[in-house]
Amino acid sequence: MRKKLIEMFNGKVNGQRAIEVITSIGYLTLLEKGCQERTSLDFSTHSYFNKRALELSDKVEPRFGCIIKDIIVSGIIEYCKEANLVYTELKKMDEKELIKLITIDLFALENLSGDELTYVTSLEISDLVLRLFENKKVKSIMDICSGSGNFLTMAAEKFTNAELYGIELQNKVNIISRIRLAILNTKNTIIEENVLKISLDRKYDLVFSSFPWNMRLTNNLKEDKNPRINIQNIKLKSDWAFVKKAVNSFSLNGKAVVLINEGCLINNIDKEYRKEILEKKLLEMVIALPSGTMLGANSNYSMLVFSEHNTYVKMIGASSSYVNNGKCKTLDVDAVLNIISKKNENYKEVLLEDIREEGYCLGVERYFQAKINILNPVKLEEVASTFRGYSYNTKKYHELEPSKGEYAILKLSDISNGKIDFDQLKTFNGDSIKLSKYVLKEGDIVCTSRGPAFKVSLISHIGELKIVPSASLMVIRPDNKKINSIYLYLFFNDEIGKMSIKRIQTGGIILVISKQALDNLKIPLVDKEIQEIV
Repeated sequence: MRKKLIEMFNGKVNGQRAIEVITSIGYLTLLEKGCQERTSLDFSTHSYFNKRALELSDKVEPRFGCIIKDIIVSGIIEYCKEANLVYTELKKMDEKELIKLITIDLFALENLSGDELTYVTSLEISDLVLRLFENKKVKSIMDICSGSGNFLTMAAEKFTNAELYGIELQNKVNIISRIRLAILNTKNTIIEENVLKISLDRKYDLVFSSFPWNMRLTNNLKEDKNPRINIQNIKLKSDWAFVKKAVNSFSLNGKAVVLINEGCLINNIDKEYRKEILEKKLLEMVIALPSGTMLGANSNYSMLVFSEHNTYVKMIGASSSYVNNGKCKTLDVDAVLNIISKKNENYKEVLLEDIREEGYCLGVERYFQAKINILNPVKLEEVASTFRGYSYNTKKYHELEPSKGEYAILKLSDISNGKIDFDQLKTFNGDSIKLSKYVLKEGDIVCTSRGPAFKVSLISHIGELKIVPSASLMVIRPDNKKINSIYLYLFFNDEIGKMSIKRIQTGGIILVISKQALDNLKIPLVDKEIQEIV
C-alpha cells in the first residue's frame, strides 16, 4: 500500500515530501471518519481543500483542529490531482489499518529509500533506547531534534502515561510528528524552535537526541538553567552543543541518550569536551553501533548513555549486531541487549583512569585492542620532523605527462603495496620558492594523512627527481643521527606499528591522521648499531 500511494505522485515530489502529504491526508481522513456530522474533503483545488478542511477543523476537538489549520498554513498538501487519488485510496482503509500506516508503516527503515531518510530516526534505534529503560519509572520524555516523531511515537506506546516533549526546527516535519502523536491520543508538546538558541529549563526522566551531525555552529549557544556541564568555546561543528543540551536536560535519576559520529569520540579537537563529561562522571555507557544502520549515514557511530555518578564506563562493541535483508542493514536490537545483559566478550567496564591514559578517547574499539608494549618508547617528534603535503589543485596547475614538468606530484593513489613507480608520476610547473620546502629527500617516509586506508612508502633511489607530495600525504623526515629510515619504515609495517597507527586514526569511511597525533606516536628506539642490523 505504501509504495502504491507514493507512486501516485508520479515522481513530482521526492519520497520525504510524499510521506508528509500522505500522513497529512491520512490524518484528515481519520478525523473525517470519526466526525459525527457528515463531511467530505475535496482536494480538487487548493481553495476547495482549504474550505473543506476549515469546516472539518470546526467539527473536531480544538487540539485536532489546531493541527488541521497548521497543515493548511504550511502548504504541505500540494498537487491536488495526486492528493485526491491518495485520499480516495485512504478512505477505503479501516481506521485500524490507517492508524498503523501513519504511525508505523510509512516510517519503517525497510520501507525507506534514499530521499526519504531526512528527519527520521529508525524504529530499531528507538526500540533499543526504550528497551534500555524497561522496568524504570519514566514520567516525562524529551526528544531533542524530534523530526517526524518516530521515537516519540514508539515512546507513547511504551510509556502510555508519560508526558512527551519534542523540539524540532523544521515546520513540516514538526507537523507530521504532532499528527502521529495526536492519532495516538498522547499528552504531548512539540515546539518549533532551534534548540541551540533556547534555554532548556525543565528536567526529564528520559532525554533522547538524534541530532544532525557536523552542522556548522553559526551562533552563540543559549545557556541552560542549572547546567551540569558548561562546555565553552565549541568550535565550528555543533555536535557537542547538542550533547550539552541533552546532558543538561535529564532529571536527577534520569538519563540522556544521544547518537553521535565516531569522529567526535576519538579526534583531538573534541578532547576537552569529552574530558569535562568524563571527569564529572556523567557518562554511563558507549555502544558502538553498526555502520549503515543510521538513516541517511554510512559512517561509524555510537550511542552515548548519560547519567549521574559513574565511576566507570561500559564499553559495548555492537558493530556486528545487524541483520542484512538484502535491501538494507537493520540494527539487531536483541543482539545488542544480549551483549549488555550477559556481559560477554564484547562488553567491558573501563575505569576513568584508563580512559585518561587514552587521552579521553571514547572509541569503543580502542578498549578491546591488545595492549601495545613498545620497548624504550619515544615520541616520533623526538627523532623525526613531520609535515603535511602540498595542497595541489589541478584547476590551478596544468598537469603534464611524466618527465614533462619540473616537479612530479605524488598522490595517495600512486602508492601501491608500499611501492611507487616514480617514472609514472604526473608532473607540473610551479613556483620554486613556494614548492622547495615540500620537495622530498632520499630517506623520507610518506604515509596517508587522509584517505580510506593507511599507506606508507620509503622514498629511495629518486636521483634528481623533484617530487612534491599532495595534501593527502604526511611526510616523516627522520633525523639520521638518531634513527635509521629503513628501521622506522619497517616499524610502520610490522604488527605493533600497524596497531599504533590504527589507534591514532580518526574518522569513519575517510580515515584521518593529524600531525599532532603522528608527532606523539610512540616508537621503539634502540641503539643505532642494532637498528642497522634490523
